[in-house]
Formats: sequence, structure tokens, C-alpha cells
Amino acid sequence: MFKTAGKYHFAILMIIALASFVCPACMSDSGDDDSEWDKSDGDSDSAEIAEEDGDNDYENSEETDSELWAMKFAIAYYCTLPPPFPPTAEFQLILTGVARLLVNQDGQDFNFQEDICDLSMDIIGDFGPLKLDIIFPQKAIDAVPTLPRYATLTSQEPGAVFHADSILDLYGLDQSKMDDPMYEDIHDLEAIIENDIPLDQIDDERVVDFEGDGIPGVTARLTGTVDGAVYVVFRMLRALDGELIKDGLIEGTIESSVEMITIGADSPIFEYQLDLQPYTVEELNRFEFIRLEDQSMSCENLYDHESELFSYNPMDYVDSLEESE
Repeated sequence: MFKTAGKYHFAILMIIALASFVCPACMSDSGDDDSEWDKSDGDSDSAEIAEEDGDNDYENSEETDSELWAMKFAIAYYCTLPPPFPPTAEFQLILTGVARLLVNQDGQDFNFQEDICDLSMDIIGDFGPLKLDIIFPQKAIDAVPTLPRYATLTSQEPGAVFHADSILDLYGLDQSKMDDPMYEDIHDLEAIIENDIPLDQIDDERVVDFEGDGIPGVTARLTGTVDGAVYVVFRMLRALDGELIKDGLIEGTIESSVEMITIGADSPIFEYQLDLQPYTVEELNRFEFIRLEDQSMSCENLYDHESELFSYNPMDYVDSLEESE
């Protein structure tokens, strides 16, 4: 899955921030065994768990006014490594996901719930001999709630305009403890690292143990050249704009932003605060919605038939981008 590996302390933070936001699933019990850490390598392990724990509405879509659709999407970010690394120490991170969508249409309303089936990450850049694997706990994936998404589709005719306003996702943060969850400044949390505050002594009611592993924030683990875990909180905003290409097919672009704060790590080498910038190449920030002919399709089957169902593959555009740069 990983094309090339960046400096390990940077890549881990970027990947956590982007990967966690697109894993809606149901809440689950947690444990602390290493066996619960699943590598995000494009297999269908998470799809099987989502199928077991997912909302029954997906399986019962034929019995309601809802329709089962599917989505493939990608978003891209970049960041320049901080000193003492050279100014050219920059890479692109492309996150691709596949999800089932339970869609309810009423007039121009096109509202849906996401059920993520597959997730993969590609790092684009040249960083020498460093190698790494990123491992995410299944309990962190399960902890992300499946939330309603509100969108509009102006008509059922080709060319109709699709739009979803900015969607708020918080990870490791309790929005009930925030005055303005969408825009409240969270950068004061950087003081946790600056003041060497131990994770078990964090005294900020906004910070929560996201996946129930006993550690504040969202957890991820790195293995390879180095080994360790890092703990972050972050906020994601994303908006979708597109059009109805034909009946049962919507395509368009994604505009997203991420604010991420590192609150702790197993080693000081992971304790960086990074400025994530959208990599605004349209081909790498897109989505494709399709209505499924099989209204009982499981996440596992969707994963198995991904290449047949979707025409969009962001990696088709990577080689040309690298050549142009």
C-alpha cells in the first residue's frame, strides 16, 4: 500500500489525522492486546467487522424508502518537514476510501449515512531507505460513530447539482465541552507537549479517550525502522460538490481541512506539531457515488468488486503528477 516512506515521525501524524476521519462504524468494546491492531493494507478485515456490527438499516434497505449506494473517494494533503530537515522535505499523502451509503431522497434532499468498507493510504515522495508500517487499532475504527450527512440534489436529470455543506468530524474531542465545535481554537492544546504534561495528567475536559484504550486522544502505532505509538486529537471539515452524471451516478470534488494537535507519544521523536495543507489537485480530491444494483450488498462484497463498480481510481493520476513536478 505504501509507495515510499517519509520521515517516520512526520508520516505517522499525517496518516492518523486523515485515516481516522473516514472510518465511520459502530461503537465497540475495547481491549489492549496487540492482536487488536489491524494494519491498513487494503484487506477486508474492517469490512467484515463493519458487517457484523453495522446498522441493521443497511441490510433492511429494501424494506424502507432508503436506497443502498456506494462511494469511492480520495483526499490529498502535503506538509513540509520542520527544521532541521531541508525545505524540500515534503510529501503528498493520498487517502482513498470505499463506503456503503444508506440514502434517503425526498425532493431535493439527498441525505445519507456512511459505512466505511475499505481504506488505503499512499505516500508519494522520495525519502531514501526509511521503511515503516502504520497500524491502526480496530477499536479506534469502531469508535467513530456513523453520523447523518445532509446534502441536496437539484433534480433527477443529468447535470443536476449535488452539494453537501461542510461536515464536522471530531476525534479525541468532546464537542459538548466546546463552545463552538466547528470553529473553536484548539491550538492551546499544543501546550500539553510544550509543557511535558504526561498523558494521564491532561486536565482538559475537551480531550477524551476516543477508542477506550485508556489513553487520551486517538492512538496509532508505527513499526519498521522505529516502533512506537502517537496520540493526537483533530478536527476535520469537508464539503462535497458535484453533479448527477446519469441516473445512479454522481461525481464531484471534495474540499477539506484538518487541524491536528499531538498530545503525546511513546518517544519525543513523534512529538511534532504539523501544519497540514490540502494538496489541491482536483483529480486527487474527488468522490464517486453509485446506486448499487444489489441492494443487499455487504461491505465485504463491495470491497471484492470495487474495481468493477467504480471508474475512479486516484492512483491513475499519480504518475503524471510526479512527472509534472
